[in-house]
Amino acid sequence: MSRRASRNRKKRRQRNRRGGRKPFIILIVILILIAALTVGIILFEKYRTFSWYSTDSTISISNSEENTEYYQYGNGYLKCAGDGIIYFDRNRIIWSEYYSMLQPITDICEEYIAAADIGQRNIYLYDKSGFVNRINLSHNITDVEVSRTGMVAVASNEGNINYLEILDRNGNEIMTEKSVFSSRGYLMDLTLSDDGTRLAAVFVSIDKGTLRSKVVFYDLSGESGSDDIIVGVFDQYESIMMTTIRFLADDTVCAIGDLGISIYQFKDVPELVYEDLELPWEIQSLFFDEQYIGMIVEAPDSDTRYQIRVLDLTGNIQLEQGTDFSYGRAAFAGENVLLSSYNECLMYSFAGVEKVYLSFDQHIEALISGDGRHFVYGTNSNTQFLTIR
Repeated sequence: MSRRASRNRKKRRQRNRRGGRKPFIILIVILILIAALTVGIILFEKYRTFSWYSTDSTISISNSEENTEYYQYGNGYLKCAGDGIIYFDRNRIIWSEYYSMLQPITDICEEYIAAADIGQRNIYLYDKSGFVNRINLSHNITDVEVSRTGMVAVASNEGNINYLEILDRNGNEIMTEKSVFSSRGYLMDLTLSDDGTRLAAVFVSIDKGTLRSKVVFYDLSGESGSDDIIVGVFDQYESIMMTTIRFLADDTVCAIGDLGISIYQFKDVPELVYEDLELPWEIQSLFFDEQYIGMIVEAPDSDTRYQIRVLDLTGNIQLEQGTDFSYGRAAFAGENVLLSSYNECLMYSFAGVEKVYLSFDQHIEALISGDGRHFVYGTNSNTQFLTIR
């Protein structure tokens, strides 16, 4: 074979190798460009701000009740107020029920809704089809929670006695625990797991002139085989008034008071996973979603009037943001904190970016957002669906 033929074959092999590498190199370049574009979009959305809104639709639901609250529910929304409850979507009212309450409280778990009037003795139970049942109690209601099966947990009192009652959706008694204030303390708050198998409650008492709080955990499943449903008591809260307790995602229970916060995991037995009982500031407002705990505190040593603090379910801080905004309500809007006042709203992202400030012509009776872009805005004349831009 001639040297020329050998050289030609060698050149062809080199060209083939180079040709084989080209698609691989092109693929790598494409992947790099896609990754860069994805990071760019994420950063753009993270730091993007908005300055105005458009009204997408309006529905004729008026809001003139001081205690009006809106909630996301099913494929639509709930309006809960002292004069009744309305289930609606962007196009229509699906159902409505009317009642009269001075201090309405509402709890929602998947399909079921429980509404009651603090100090009264009736619980109204609803689902996506409307009214389910009215449950009558023998004592004055202070709190109510509902599970996804329609089971309700009720805190009530009569004289100097607490009652903690568990009832099914038909009002049949499953459990009643009675305790006097002098032994366990005053029942401040309770929380029920979504499946209705676990309960936690906060009690506050005065012992020899010292304020004490305790968190009590209950197993309602009946699987333990024991008659004692109490599976944990935590009483490390000396001189601390624990006032609020919530079940959040992943079997997490958060208890919060004036000077302390505790986070528990409660699947079979409760375990303390995070605690700070020496908070250096006074909590003004609390708000929750499944993954985060939000609070607004006074900040006397700060340049701003308030500090917004958001914690995850292990106590890690996700946001520390100062603000002078004179808010009336605070809530999560996706991974943002939404503050609203008489006719203004301000929203911060978890990155500390002021995402939007809006001023409205009418009083904000209710304002919610599930994603930080789309809002339901209730006024005294109608309800509007907005998109910020």
